[in-house]
Amino acid sequence: FPSSLLGAEDNYTLLNHMSSTEYLNYEEGKFSKSRGVGVFGDNAKDSNIPADIFRFYLLYIRPESQDSVFSWADLTSKHNNELLNNLGNFINRVLMFIKNSFQGVVPAMSLHHNDKKLIAAITRELKGYVACLEKQRLRDGLRHILNISRLGNGHIQANQPWVLMKGTPADVARAGSL
Repeated sequence: FPSSLLGAEDNYTLLNHMSSTEYLNYEEGKFSKSRGVGVFGDNAKDSNIPADIFRFYLLYIRPESQDSVFSWADLTSKHNNELLNNLGNFINRVLMFIKNSFQGVVPAMSLHHNDKKLIAAITRELKGYVACLEKQRLRDGLRHILNISRLGNGHIQANQPWVLMKGTPADVARAGSL
């Protein structure tokens, strides 16, 4: 097919990159539609698990450089520990804090040394994320995003902005910079 496009001497967009993966296995064996082994579109739909949870998990275990295994127990674990407790918690706590403490408006910030160290670490993760996506390493790119939320959760927990909100005006300003 690519040779046909080249031979036509028209301005067709040609393939620049091809992303491939290894095998995704199911629990203790291989997926097999004919033997009914695995999770397929109709099974996923009938499970009433939202499609985004399946998407997240399949990206998380994407067999980019070696075979990987779909496991219901692991899906539950990754959903609870990574998607909800890590990423979801970070997004929720930041948005709710801004809403409840600053009427939904991000206040002016005054960064301290630890904030700048956090920004440097996040910048490294973002660069890693972009580099992974440019190489079609989606699984590793997702790990960088999860690392960012892990860093953010740790920074919030270490600085406890909810406690600072009960302090002096300087403490409240500091809470808004976290």
